[in-house]
Amino acid sequence: MQRRPYHIPNDATAALRARMLMTVVVWVFLTPFVVRAEWPAPVLNSVFPPGGSRGTTVSVVVQGTTLEGLSALRFTTSSGISAAKTGDNQFEVTIPADTSPGSYDLRVVCTHGVSASRPFVVSRLQETIESEPNNEPTTSMNVSLDSVVNGKINPHGDVDVFTFEAQAGQRVVIECFAERIDSPLHGVLELYDASGKKLASNRGYSGVDPLLDVIVPDDGVYTIQLFDLTYTGGEDRFYRLDIDTKPRVAFAFPPVVQRGESAQVTLFGRNLNMADPTTVATNDDVVALENGTVATPVASSSSSEKHQIDFDQVTVEIETLESRRFDTIRQSPAQLAGEVLAYHYPGAQEPIAVGLTDIPVVVETTENHSPALAQVVSFPCEIAGRLTQGSEQDWYGIDMERGEVLWIEALGERIGSPVDLDVVLLDASGTKEILHLGDETDHQGKPGFPANHLDPAGRWVAPDTGRYLIIVRNLIGDSRDDARRIYRLSLRREEPAFQAVAQGRLPEQMSGFTLQRGERDMLDILIERRRGETGAIRIAVENLPTGVECPPIWIGPGSERAPLIVTCTRETPPYSGELQLFAENANGTSRDVRGIMLVRPGMRIPERRVTDEIALATTAADFPIALTATMEPVGFIGEIEYRNGDPIVYQGAVIDLLITAERRLVDPAPISLSAVGLPDTVENQYAVIAAEKRQGWLSFQLPLNLPTGPYTIAIQGTTEIPNGAITPGKEGKTSVTCFTNPISFVVEESKIEVDIDRFAPQKIARGEIIQLHYSAKCRHGFQGKIHTELVAPGGVIGVRGRGVTFTSGTETGTIQIIATENAPLGKQPFLRLDAVGTVEDRPVYRGGHFLELEITE
Repeated sequence: MQRRPYHIPNDATAALRARMLMTVVVWVFLTPFVVRAEWPAPVLNSVFPPGGSRGTTVSVVVQGTTLEGLSALRFTTSSGISAAKTGDNQFEVTIPADTSPGSYDLRVVCTHGVSASRPFVVSRLQETIESEPNNEPTTSMNVSLDSVVNGKINPHGDVDVFTFEAQAGQRVVIECFAERIDSPLHGVLELYDASGKKLASNRGYSGVDPLLDVIVPDDGVYTIQLFDLTYTGGEDRFYRLDIDTKPRVAFAFPPVVQRGESAQVTLFGRNLNMADPTTVATNDDVVALENGTVATPVASSSSSEKHQIDFDQVTVEIETLESRRFDTIRQSPAQLAGEVLAYHYPGAQEPIAVGLTDIPVVVETTENHSPALAQVVSFPCEIAGRLTQGSEQDWYGIDMERGEVLWIEALGERIGSPVDLDVVLLDASGTKEILHLGDETDHQGKPGFPANHLDPAGRWVAPDTGRYLIIVRNLIGDSRDDARRIYRLSLRREEPAFQAVAQGRLPEQMSGFTLQRGERDMLDILIERRRGETGAIRIAVENLPTGVECPPIWIGPGSERAPLIVTCTRETPPYSGELQLFAENANGTSRDVRGIMLVRPGMRIPERRVTDEIALATTAADFPIALTATMEPVGFIGEIEYRNGDPIVYQGAVIDLLITAERRLVDPAPISLSAVGLPDTVENQYAVIAAEKRQGWLSFQLPLNLPTGPYTIAIQGTTEIPNGAITPGKEGKTSVTCFTNPISFVVEESKIEVDIDRFAPQKIARGEIIQLHYSAKCRHGFQGKIHTELVAPGGVIGVRGRGVTFTSGTETGTIQIIATENAPLGKQPFLRLDAVGTVEDRPVYRGGHFLELEITE
């Protein structure tokens, strides 16, 4: 195989990569959410204005669906923001003067519960509302510098025009916030001087949100035009237009600091000299009260390098203190891989994210651009690097012992850097490629943790003692320099790590959910495992409100998800608050479980973002169905053993669950049952509780290769209820989903392996006798007797067969099965050969194998 050359691709190659990536993205997101009718839930579509200045009161209007009984707005708890209702969909929002600038979550609380969130932005600037008509320069709206305009592009084809006065030499930054506040607007900004000459335009800087950075050429009046790229419009095309000369931090270098250590960090941005570099920030101009950090400005200067963007620079001293939860930085699920602090520069409009790490931080040298000048580092460490020039390559040297494990992870896309990183490990000469880490595609299109990104990562074991070289490069560089091309390169030993997020099962309630009295509902807990994390992870809850129950659950070894079941008792009063979850692995590492939500449900390319809180609400309505699951071993006469309160089951065994339905309905419908949270290697099963029945069974075969450890599953039921049970007087029926309590169990190493002959009959006629050949083997040190029997939940019906006992040295046997003359036709659900291993004639171990046997005429 030809070795890949170390060079930046030409334009044709880059274009091909872009087309390939687009093909992947389109394929990933073509499958829409499966949406079914459910209990009504409030949906918040927009908040207007979508923000306000701290220390002021703002009149806010919310719009959405199912907002009956709208009673309150709920903001991120730490924001201190409050609201009082003044009209049908109108509230007076009070923003405390000490609220940190940034984005907070806002939800509505209604009769039917709590909605998913929308951002509400707090600024330091004067804020105004767009005034129509302002579609032409002759009817433009006059605004002042250092202000924010809250507006809407509505209707289709709308163009919003603003004018402001500025003086020659002023650096004016004009930025539109739309995508970052959950608006579908794809804004385009244009700036004109008094003569009508276009000075600047932009249609995408932060994602699709545009930004103009202009040094004013002359004193006078300037005109801004804002419109949608496709000239669409609507009530949901809201925006915030920031026009100011205040400090704006774009990024920090190094982009990561070590927790508990002080470090000098250079901030790159615009108008940073507006803040006095010799003055220590006060609590009003928080340099970093967020996340337990303090910082002291050291020096400031203008960038002397010829970059694509001319940034000011300020060096500050950061000292990280005890971390606490932060709420003001918008993050995607992929960005949860790196812990960050929210850093506020004095006078800046919004915080900047600075990474936190528990290992030493090494800053790249400026000469490490060849194998001969490779920068030697000691691991574990985290390298902060830059690829300013389009064709730049950074080389590092690392000394390894034979057999040492090295985990390499690069962060570029996930820290907002305009790079596509490529990492290669080579021998000491720099000529032989050993490991190539390119675009990370593990999460593209997979149904687990939604951490879509292309940052490279991988594991490597040193084959020999010696020095190795690592090269970091950017595959989308060009001829222009860009100071924003920064990266983090983490070099660690095999230290397990993980992130955990929670999402609701319905698109409109992914960041939280609502319970009726007597209802159980499910949050889907998703895990991203990193650096060799394969063990079980426990999920638990803190500070539950009265009447709400949520037992701990387990995400089994190697599994990526599990159902968290929350129960609202029938005596629970209406409540709106937060569900506080944490995850813990076997090493005692604990992490908060963050909520995630779909920004716009129903979009072909859905975007998810992290929410500040996981919302929980209970209502005064009564849910008409309750399901309860109990583990009821069929055919087992021994005592079930437990570990830490959970029953022990064995690889290769069958677990049986008895499902009991309590219906508060006059005309009940059948309930279709299936499992949620099963490990990937366990086949799901399906059953129905008939309308006239109260109970049903589900059984699951555990494979012999299922990793040992604790697991949690739940049973999901789908049925129809009269619409009148939800809305009195409404005709028709509605499909609803309900859940059982969680079922946790501990899987232990198999002691019995049961296998049915591959040529065994799969059909038996009424009155017929067949011979079934099978084997039952002792495993993993077990040497006792094995008793086998034909069993089924609720008892075997229509067939009978005498069991066989296997003694030492016997592994195969035959069971004679007889079908009765009046045996019910078809397959009996969950019929199987059950095996019980005895120790001193005491039943201890279990195994089993499903038997596919159909009764015919």
